[in-house]
Amino acid sequence: VFFSAHRGPTGNWQLFKINVDGTGLTQLTHDLDSSFISPCELPDGRLIYVSTQANTWVQCQAKKAGLLYVCDADGGNPHKVSANIDADHSPQVMDDGRILFPRWDYGIEKNVFARHALWTMNPDGTEFRLFFGNTIEDPAGFWKARQVPGRPEVVCVFGPHHSNQAG
Repeated sequence: VFFSAHRGPTGNWQLFKINVDGTGLTQLTHDLDSSFISPCELPDGRLIYVSTQANTWVQCQAKKAGLLYVCDADGGNPHKVSANIDADHSPQVMDDGRILFPRWDYGIEKNVFARHALWTMNPDGTEFRLFFGNTIEDPAGFWKARQVPGRPEVVCVFGPHHSNQAG
């Protein structure tokens, strides 16, 4: 099982793995200046996750932006696979291997209130495409999206932009 938790005096989130029986707890990331959250295992055993280690900042708030990264299952060979001036969230693998994720952006040809659409890309960052919701204002976010296994439909939580990702 892969998960993120607070570790160390800075309170930043780090990635861990543990066996389902509770043995073998291993910390995968060790950068106390960055946070690492939402790990998701790729079909080839690597992980895709959200990290602030690019040290970019959200344009309308005083906090670091989370971008998508891929690393080996042991935390080695991390590399950034998304680029955004705001933030990407909670990546999930679709049946065809694409990554589905919400993206916070203000974008082009939409107004400032249409913020968090669903996007897809390949695990290497190629074939970046809009999946749904780029001009939707209400709800402002499509959170924690998952493909229904074996079906084309996607489920997600509808929620606000600046509050709990629940709705």
